[in-house]
Amino acid sequence: MEKYGRLKVLSFESDIIDKSGYKRKIVKCSCECGNIKTFRYGDLRSGRTKSCGCLCKEIVTKHDDGRKERPHYYLHQTWYSMMKRCYNIKSKPYKDYGGRGIKVYQEWHDYENFKKWILQNLGERPKDYSLDRTNNDGNYEPINVRWATKLEQSKNRRK
Repeated sequence: MEKYGRLKVLSFESDIIDKSGYKRKIVKCSCECGNIKTFRYGDLRSGRTKSCGCLCKEIVTKHDDGRKERPHYYLHQTWYSMMKRCYNIKSKPYKDYGGRGIKVYQEWHDYENFKKWILQNLGERPKDYSLDRTNNDGNYEPINVRWATKLEQSKNRRK
């Protein structure tokens, strides 16, 4: 069966007509956490839905005083932006990344693998730093990334 994020399609349930009059497929899925729910098939295929809701609960941690915190949320943003620059042809910076052949290390296409490697090898991101490729013409891969300041990154540009 098909798998999207943490969801595995178990069966196609039915078609519904949404508010705008479009016909939508509904699928029954099992999540890695054990929940079974139904979703719109298009939301799975587009990547809009990745789990039954357990992923969001993992990302957001609620403190005793009611504050919400997203541990390592910056890493997800870093990963998302990196993937978008390299693979989304509609992304404005695509021409300077994916458009000139810059790719992302295959194992890092899975966010959890990326997060694990970064935290084990580079550690937490220092304040005012962002992910940089040491060789500006190289790919996003273990031997070519570091945390760098804006000044360091400005010196590491194409001519």
